[in-house]
Amino acid sequence: MIGREAKDYEHAKSGKTGDVALEIKNLTLARWFHDLSISVPKGDIVGLACLVAAGRTNVARASFGVEPADSGSISVMGTEVSIADPSKAI
Repeated sequence: MIGREAKDYEHAKSGKTGDVALEIKNLTLARWFHDLSISVPKGDIVGLACLVAAGRTNVARASFGVEPADSGSISVMGTEVSIADPSKAI
């Protein structure tokens, strides 16, 4: 798809093992997704991709406080946060 081996784009991890910048646990938005969990190590960049109408936008909306999740938790640098609107998420 990109015209060369993907290994050409691999990079060394910059964070120590165990350093988690963002952790989402069991996030649920009943109509779209259930028990979504993501752990993002410090220094990593994450993209979210899926098929059309599979809930990608809803995951982002719930993660950034645009649409309140039915359940689950979000932690930033090990501290649980409550995100009420996108300006607080950023």
